[in-house]
Amino acid sequence: MLTLSMRASGKGDARFLLHLEEQCVRGYAVALWGSWRPSSTVEAFDPAGHRVLMQGGVDIGCVATEERADHIWIQKLYVHPDWQNLGVGTWALRHVVNEAVSARLPVRLSVLVTNPAVGFYEREGFSVSERSAERIRMVRWPQA
Repeated sequence: MLTLSMRASGKGDARFLLHLEEQCVRGYAVALWGSWRPSSTVEAFDPAGHRVLMQGGVDIGCVATEERADHIWIQKLYVHPDWQNLGVGTWALRHVVNEAVSARLPVRLSVLVTNPAVGFYEREGFSVSERSAERIRMVRWPQA
């Protein structure tokens, strides 16, 4: 049984979070653009808005959000490959959605077209709002 929790991220989490990003995104980026470039360096990493997902005190993923004037933006939702398909991402996403519902705001995000997570987000009530050659933007409106 999972005992999931999350905590605010700090500068000391940069190495873990950048490694996690590479494990979760690199393959999709290479499939789309032919190469991989991390979003930051350890030295320049900004932990604002990041929360580390934990299982029994072990860091296993992250979610990064930004509250904007008219919606909550999910910047990242990464689960370490060893912990995928166990409900961790669902748990984290529902946590963010519940925060947005409380604030009466929609949740928005963007997925690379090479990432099969679109189906996951659709199962959780998101719908496609825009498509480009590189990204699929999605939204989940707050329940009435």
